[in-house]
Amino acid sequence: MKKLVVFSIMLIAGTCAVFAQPESDNYFLPEDSNGRVFISGVVEVPYSADTIISLTKDFEVEIDHWKYCDTSDKYYGLSKISFITELGVGERVVDLGIVGEVTKPKSIVKFLLTLEVRDGKYRYTMTDFKTERWRIRGDGPDDGPSNEMHRQRVACINGYPKKYKGIPREEYLAEEEDSLKAEYEVVMKFVKEVENMCNRFSDF
Repeated sequence: MKKLVVFSIMLIAGTCAVFAQPESDNYFLPEDSNGRVFISGVVEVPYSADTIISLTKDFEVEIDHWKYCDTSDKYYGLSKISFITELGVGERVVDLGIVGEVTKPKSIVKFLLTLEVRDGKYRYTMTDFKTERWRIRGDGPDDGPSNEMHRQRVACINGYPKKYKGIPREEYLAEEEDSLKAEYEVVMKFVKEVENMCNRFSDF
């Protein structure tokens, strides 16, 4: 049975409180001392390095079959694997006219996943986080470094009058917090998948 040795955050029922109040701060992804999103951990498993590498490759292929998810820029080494991961968050309906309507994610969280393997254990590291959103209301950036983009948007929204373009300022803030929470939960779910990848488990 695998054993989680080191992890940069504490997971409780799939979510965790990383920072203090306000409530939206609970859904910031963990950051390093430089303010960059950084998630890392070491997992012990009863397998050789070769077996873990093989399971890691299977896991990468599996991600491509999850809804609104993708991988790219893949590197396969003897004891290290890395690839860009894209996780779709939420769902929106897009009208393509004569083609009809299609569904796409409301946002995408991208990051570099690196897996370093040894006999009996592997380290996972998630860095270079970026969030992209579509059809967000209000002003402010719609893509940029995860966490930082949210801070910039909140600062922008807080500069609105009480009612902006016919919509109360609180509604903009609530929508922004909902987006941050949804993105956070998808990333945390993915972390659990990485920790359990040798068990070949996924419910994405």
